[in-house]
Parts: sequence; C-alpha cells; structure tokens
Amino acid sequence: MADVFSRLARLMQVDSKDYTSSSSSSAETWSASAKVGVISAFLREFGISSAWHLGAGEFNALYHRYNCMPNSSSPSKHLVSRREFWNELLQIAPASTSAEHGPIHHLGVQVFLESSLAQDYCVAISRPQGSPVPDATRQRQELCEERLVDLENEHNGGRSEASDTLSDDTSSDDTELEQLRRRERHEAESDLKRRYQGRLVSLWRQEQDVDRRKADLAYREAELRRNQQQCAAQLASLQRQEQDGVRRDADLTRREAELRRHEQDAERRKLDLARREDEVRQDHQRCADQLASARQREKELMEQVKALQNRAPALERREQQLDKHKAELHAQRKALHQQRRELDQVASTAHQQAKTITPPSLRFLLSEDTCRCLDDFSMYVEHLRHTGDREAARAFKACCQESAGSGLDVAACQDFIRSAEAHLKARSVVKALKQLGRAVNVAASALPKFEYAEEE
Repeated sequence: MADVFSRLARLMQVDSKDYTSSSSSSAETWSASAKVGVISAFLREFGISSAWHLGAGEFNALYHRYNCMPNSSSPSKHLVSRREFWNELLQIAPASTSAEHGPIHHLGVQVFLESSLAQDYCVAISRPQGSPVPDATRQRQELCEERLVDLENEHNGGRSEASDTLSDDTSSDDTELEQLRRRERHEAESDLKRRYQGRLVSLWRQEQDVDRRKADLAYREAELRRNQQQCAAQLASLQRQEQDGVRRDADLTRREAELRRHEQDAERRKLDLARREDEVRQDHQRCADQLASARQREKELMEQVKALQNRAPALERREQQLDKHKAELHAQRKALHQQRRELDQVASTAHQQAKTITPPSLRFLLSEDTCRCLDDFSMYVEHLRHTGDREAARAFKACCQESAGSGLDVAACQDFIRSAEAHLKARSVVKALKQLGRAVNVAASALPKFEYAEEE
C-alpha cells in the first residue's frame, strides 16, 4: 500500500523541489483568476482550442495541478471532482461555434472521464516502481506537468518580485511574521495533500468496488444469458411438446371419430342382428305352421290310403272289367285296321269326305296300350267320384281345361301316366291326379265325343 501511495504521489503531485520552491516563493494563496490564467496559458502553449479537444493525459495533468493549487476562499476544501473540474474547464476555455467537434464529442463526457481515471490507475498502480515509461501518453502528461510547473514558477516569480520590493520597506518583524505564515501555509498544504491522498485512496477503493460490481454484473449478465439460453431451450422444448400435444390431440380426435364410426357400425349391426332374429323367429313360426299343416295333410292322406285299401276289392273287380274292355278294344282295333284299309282305298277319290268323318268310338282310334291306359283313367275317375275329393277334382278339371284343343299324343299320355305312378308311390295323390288328368285330357281332346259313362 505504501508503494501505491508513493506512485500516486509521484503522479498527482509536482516534484518536491519545484513545489517547495513555488510554495516558498508564493506569499498568498492561489486566486481563481490565477488558476484561470495558468490553465489558459497551458492550453495556448499546446495549441488546444477548447476543452473538447483535450487528451486523457493532458486532462489528468491539468486536473492534478488544479487540485494542488490552494484556494483562497477555503484552503481546507480545495479538492474538486473530475466532473466539477470539467465544468470549470468549459467556462475557462469554451468551444467556439466555428470549431469542429473534438474526440470528447464522439466519446461522451462520462466515458472520457472514466477513461482518464482508468489511465491514472494504470500508470500509478499497474506499472512497477522504477520501471521506464515508454507510453507516449505518459510522456505527454509529464511534459504537460513540467510546462505547468514552469508557468506556475513564472507566475510566482512575478509575485515574488513584487513581494521583495515591498519587503524592503518593511521591518524585520514583518519578515518573521511572513515566515510564520509560510510555515502555517505549508503545514496546511501538507494536511490538504494528506487528505487529498486519503480521498484518492478512498476513490481507488470505490473504483475497485465498482470493478467488483462490474465483474458481478458481468457474471450476472453471463448467468442471465445462460438463463435466457436455458429459457430459450425450455421454450423450444415447450413448443415441441405443444406441437406433440397438438398432434396427439389430432390423433385423439381422429381415433374418437373412428370409435364413433365403429360404434355406429356396431349399432347398425345390432339392429341388423335384431331384424334377422325377428326374421328367423318368423321363419321358425312359418315352418312350425307348415309342419303342423303337413302333419294334418299327412293324416288326411293316411286316411285316404286306408280308404283306398278298403276299396281294394272294388279295384280288383274294376281290373276284371278292364280286362274285358281290353279284349273288346283289341277286337275294335282289328276292325279299325280293316276300316283304315278301306278308307285308304277311297282316299284318292273322296278326300273331302274323309276330312269330315269322325271315329265312332275311342277304341277304334287308339292302340291296345292306350285303351288300357284309358281304362285306368276311368278307374281313377270312379275313385274320385266315390271319395268326393274336391281338391283332386278341381285339379283334374283344370288339367283337362289346360290340355283342351291339343291333338292326341300317345307319348305324352304315357309320360303323364308314368309321372302319376311315381307320385302315387310317393303318396302324392293330388300330383298323381293332375298328371292323370293331363293324360286323359290329351286323349279327350282328340275324341270330343268320348264319354266316361260309355267306358264303364
């Protein structure tokens, strides 16, 4: 700390010899006009047009020299701050309107004052004691300080000459009083220097606090930047999560729509299933009804079969009658052949007559098998008359009406008979009667005058 104080004293104070000589030669304290004269002479000497064109070294030299000048108004309070000294400089050397802007205009007053203070600290604290100073700024500052000392000496020299002329007229008592005043003033100035050094040390400590605060502020700014980066990363993560949430909401919406569609499909399927169940129940009911009617019909058919079995003797007698009819039909067939030969002989001469001739009976036009079939038909007709089956009679009549007007076809009659026999074996009496009716109607259509009563 002593080394720091010595460097500060070497920077901020003039040489001890120069100071003692100047202090011993000055009989009074510095007045405001004297300070203004010294500063104005310094500015003119170095060609500085205004305070705005000062450098940091020149400003520091003027500032320290100004604080070393005792004030006549208040010798104990002559230290001023850099801002106050800058305001006094603006009053001493104001800038003309035609002068161009200096470097301080571009930097700003606050920045310039801080840079001059930083240069003071760099020169007084950072440089080791006794090391050379190659810095041009420091050399210019020393040159400025030397020139200020010369200007003060010149000013003090003129004042000392005037005081010498006055001292010749005074007595020796006045000389002793003057020496006493000089010693008191020297002691006061020494006290002021110590106070000034203490204030500089306090200012240096405050600047250290400011530096620490700046470091803390830089650290906090770095922390703030890191926090901002973290916040930005978290914000990006939140944005990604929000986008993921939006996508998930879209997926959930789509899945909900799919679920609703599935539910609607399930409802439709349930309705279809219920409708099909109703249809199945209705089908079951119809099947049950049809089964009941089929069983009832089966009972009726069984009764008819029993009735047919009871009429078996009558059928045997009918067969005997059919045999007789067959013999008669055979004889009629022979006669028919004879008549055909006769008709063939007269066909060439009486073609018109032959067309109008009608056969006398069925047995002269049909073959023996056909006549036998017709006997079977007559037996079925007799059975229908005796049983009184209205459904079979209606079916027989309808078949006869459908086949009316067609020509005699023996093959068709035989097919109908075989189909009727097959239905009888399967106990389908109605279908058998229908087939027999078709066969009889085919034969009856060929012989309009045929009557069942004649066959009997």
